[in-house]
Amino acid sequence: MSESNAYRDFEVNSPDSQTDVSIVGIGAMGSAVAQAFLDAGRRVTVWNRTTSRTERLAAAGALIATSVTAAITASPVTIVILGYVPLGSVLSDDVLGAAKGRTLVSFTTSSESEICDVADRCRSAEVPFLAGGILGYPRSIARGEAAILYSGDLAAFDRHGSLLRTLGGVHDCVGTNPTDAQATLFPVTLLAYSAMGGFLEGLAWAEAKGVSIATITAYVRSLALPLLDDCFADLGRRIPDRLYEPDQATIDVQIDAFEMMLSQLRDAHVGSATFQAFRDYSLAAQAAGLGGADISAVFEILRATEKANPAPA
Repeated sequence: MSESNAYRDFEVNSPDSQTDVSIVGIGAMGSAVAQAFLDAGRRVTVWNRTTSRTERLAAAGALIATSVTAAITASPVTIVILGYVPLGSVLSDDVLGAAKGRTLVSFTTSSESEICDVADRCRSAEVPFLAGGILGYPRSIARGEAAILYSGDLAAFDRHGSLLRTLGGVHDCVGTNPTDAQATLFPVTLLAYSAMGGFLEGLAWAEAKGVSIATITAYVRSLALPLLDDCFADLGRRIPDRLYEPDQATIDVQIDAFEMMLSQLRDAHVGSATFQAFRDYSLAAQAAGLGGADISAVFEILRATEKANPAPA
């Protein structure tokens, strides 16, 4: 490591120690974010509890801070990416006191209560705070294709938007409540994981039938994604106003198809839990008297009610 990148504490507000952005937490995603800023010519400070993880970034030109406070005071903007580590474990009152006037952006996976607690403490410490999330893997950051949503201090987002957009992809501030970004990203993430489960079940069935996984992958991307886009648009149109009148296929008709498909999966002795879950929701809708409605009426089984609607076993 060169002398200029040696582990050291920065002098707060020292002109020769200022960088454009600091990254606290150098896991896979934090490293990708730091590298993206470096690749764009930005001056970057990084901190990680395990300092060995910062060595590659130091070689690429990042400055290394020996404390969270040093990292935050080195830049006008600090991005905190701690995985599932509690934010409060690094953003103590002393740290926030030193951060006055500097913007904190958290991409850490946190509960709503934790986000609100940190937001309140930042407000008291006069630290502009944005909470957000990254939709994508580290490779998405490297390609400049990730979707990143923010919420909280809109003025801070406007002030530092140019810097944040260095990461490429989609950058939207979706609300002033610090939990708005999480509430917006959660359904998208939920869909992604559910879709991956269904895709893996389909691949397992294809393999059992001797169909090339590469072939199935290509057709899923070229045929299933446009179909899903059309389905999602229709669901999003119908559900707000409960427009459940059928003009395509009823739940009763869909269930007949589901049972046949589930039988094929079982005959192939492959997993089917993801697909079966949606079949079960549809059966619950049918049992509730919605069998003659559009498939969008399954939403009535899922939506929050005074008493949960259990799916059949």
